[in-house]
Parts: sequence; C-alpha cells; structure tokens
Amino acid sequence: MNTLFNSIQDFTKFALEMTDADLEREWVWKDYDEEGFRFAFFRTLEDLLTLEAFQSHRRKKALSQTQHILAGYHLAFRDLQASLLGIDPAEYERVPAEGEWSLRKVYTHIVEADLLFHVAIKNGLNDHRLRDGKLSKMTEEIWEEVSGTNDAEVDAILAGPIEAALDYHETVHARTLSMLADISDEELEKTTLYWEKEAMTLRFRLHRFESHMRQHTIQMDKTLEMLDLHPNEIKRLLRLIYNGLARAENAMMGINESSLKAVNKYKKNIEDRTAELRGLFEK
Repeated sequence: MNTLFNSIQDFTKFALEMTDADLEREWVWKDYDEEGFRFAFFRTLEDLLTLEAFQSHRRKKALSQTQHILAGYHLAFRDLQASLLGIDPAEYERVPAEGEWSLRKVYTHIVEADLLFHVAIKNGLNDHRLRDGKLSKMTEEIWEEVSGTNDAEVDAILAGPIEAALDYHETVHARTLSMLADISDEELEKTTLYWEKEAMTLRFRLHRFESHMRQHTIQMDKTLEMLDLHPNEIKRLLRLIYNGLARAENAMMGINESSLKAVNKYKKNIEDRTAELRGLFEK
C-alpha cells in the first residue's frame, strides 16, 4: 500500500539530491513567487498540518491514554529518522572521540531497546491477561516467542547497511503501535517484571519508549556535531516535515489510512509537487 510515509520518502529522496543553493531555484505557487524551491518544503509541511487538523477534528473517538503515550513515541521516532537522513556509510562507522559511540552503535542500541521494551510490555500483558496476574521474568524463550525473531537475526540486520536497519526499525515500530494500542487505562497501572529489582507499571514502560529514544536522539545529534556533520538547511527543513508527518499520522491513529479520502488528497498534493520540482531540477 502506498502510504503517506511513502510519499514523504519520495519527497525526501529528491530533496537529498539537492544542495542548499538549489533552494533558491524558481518555484511559483499562486502569488508566492519569491521563495523558490524552499517554499515547496513549507507547502509540504502545511499539507501535513492541514491533514492533522482535519483528521483530528473528524475523529469520532478520542485517543486513549495509551494511544496518547504511543503518539509521543511516534513523534520521537520520526524525529530520530530525520536525524539520520543522508548519512554516509563511512560516517555511520566513525567513532568521534575516545570513549564515544559511533552512529551505528547509538542506533543499534536504540533499535535493540525498542525490541526489548516491546517484549517486556507484551509479556507483562500476557501475565495479566492469560496467567491470572502471576508475574514472569523475561527468558530467551519468551523473547523469541514474543518478538518473532532471535538474537542472531537481529544482530545480522543491525550489523548490515544503515538502510536495512532503518527498514527493520520501521517494521518493529509499526508493530509496537499496532499491538500495544489496546492497553486499557486500568491495565496501565498493572505491574510487570523486566531487569529492575522491583516490578514497574505498564504506564512507566510505555513512556520509556519515548524518553529513551529522545535521550539517544540527543546523543545522535551530539555525535553528528562531533563528526562535523552539521545539518544543512535542507535537512533542517526535512526534520520539520517529518515532525508534520508524525502529527498527521497520529491524528489517524487506529484508523485505516487507505479509507480516508483526505489522505489521498494530500498525498497527491505532495506527490505532484515532488514530480514538479524534479522536472524543474532536471531541466
């Protein structure tokens, strides 16, 4: 299925082919004829924000507490993705200074943590839903059963190209949003076991998705600075667009995206704009 994310990916792929100087190329939208290609980035952002506002207003059912928590996590996830746009494979491996982590090591840690958080929460839910509330610690068997994978498979993916790791993380993240969204308000206060000495609530564990990811996105940004890989204007603009994408996606949480006519309208706007810009760029 061609999703809103796919449309933004196509726009992003084109944008990363440009330099900041290309933002000055002529592009006209209605009476706006002085901003050039740069204005197309803001029109794309505005399409996403319009979709967010429209769909939020039309929701028949408000987001649950769990969905609100997961929406914050999704904002963090898209921001992390944006921070990694256009990373050169060689730079992905570089250690910026003694005692610091490479971009690969930071990102590998984030993906592995997301997997572990998901399994810990799902196992805790199973304790309460299927095992009469008797808490169980995570074992290798539980890890493989709940995650649907094993250490060797995960290690192989994360040791490969960054593109493979990003695609895998997208799949893991989407599964988390789908499989954990039905946690009730009452269940949020249920306790679960993981590595800590004491049991912690599901509410705490869900919030850890976002807070842990924010923590290491900051580490990622610091590493990029230490590697002298400062974001140019295009990457800064794309980071805004990824924030708008997450907001639009959050407004559609729990709804089949393909059933929403408004999504198709704004997807087409973005796809047509990408094609128009590419045509002008290649002249």
